[in-house]
Amino acid sequence: MAGGNTDDLVLYCHPISYYSRRVLMILEEKELKYKKVMVGLDGQNLQPWYLKINPKGEIPAITHGDRNVYDSNAVIDYLEESFPEAKRLLAEKGTIEGDKVQRWRNRINDIGIEAATTGCIMFREMYAKDAGTPPGMSKLITERKKATMRLCETLTEKFPEYAEFYQTKLKRFRDNSELMNGERGMQEVERRLEEMDTILNEMENQLQETRNSFPDGDHWFLGQDFTAADVYLAVLLDRLKYLGLAHHFRDHMPFLTAYLDRLNQRRSFRLIVSEMSRFFRLMMFRKLIAGVKKMALPVAGLIAAVAAAWIYVYNYSK
Repeated sequence: MAGGNTDDLVLYCHPISYYSRRVLMILEEKELKYKKVMVGLDGQNLQPWYLKINPKGEIPAITHGDRNVYDSNAVIDYLEESFPEAKRLLAEKGTIEGDKVQRWRNRINDIGIEAATTGCIMFREMYAKDAGTPPGMSKLITERKKATMRLCETLTEKFPEYAEFYQTKLKRFRDNSELMNGERGMQEVERRLEEMDTILNEMENQLQETRNSFPDGDHWFLGQDFTAADVYLAVLLDRLKYLGLAHHFRDHMPFLTAYLDRLNQRRSFRLIVSEMSRFFRLMMFRKLIAGVKKMALPVAGLIAAVAAAWIYVYNYSK
């Protein structure tokens, strides 16, 4: 396996976490050996054991020996610096290529993906077309948010040494709930989508420029090499597709459309797509099982009543 000693490299992630998917794709592109630990979005990331790894309680994070690194941008930089023998995805700092990759990383980070994600799920009928997310996600998000807020209150009492962290999280949840509510929420989503459209146009122009520079050969976002900027763009486009926002580029941006289609050639991209699809299928299966359990007693009673009626008719209607 390429790279240095990766025996103790651990990725803490979740398959639908936007930023986790970046790091996972980087690890796969660099062909590094790592252990994957899924951190549930139902409050596992708020537990003290995880806060010792990432004091912000956010996903993803990595541990490598005695080092804890969090924030996807910092994690990607760390992986590039710590495993120089692995495939390079960041050109050297200070070079034209390195500065270009960094500029596009920053530009893609400017997209308010959290607001776009939450907004397009909460106001699905307003913005989403052919969304890949399961129906009923808005209700699930609302219920999970309330449960997480209750959990923060419980954990504040149980772990007073983290009380300030939990209270900060509670305030953020309340502020976000107010922001994404009703007319104000739709205005915020529309503002974020307008900003996103501007950046998508810039990326379309960049891809056209790259294509003109390499008219006779394969190319990716910034050139012939697949870089960290490609990873950021790949994760973004796939998120927009799942949110039902692909029409923001697929109908009128041919270079971005062709680029997304080409991404399916890469094993790392197929992996992150399949992991999220598998998670959604599992989630829907669990929801179905929960519904069946809830109906079990009434259904059992109905079956018993039908059986009794059939026995009565069979025995006494001759």
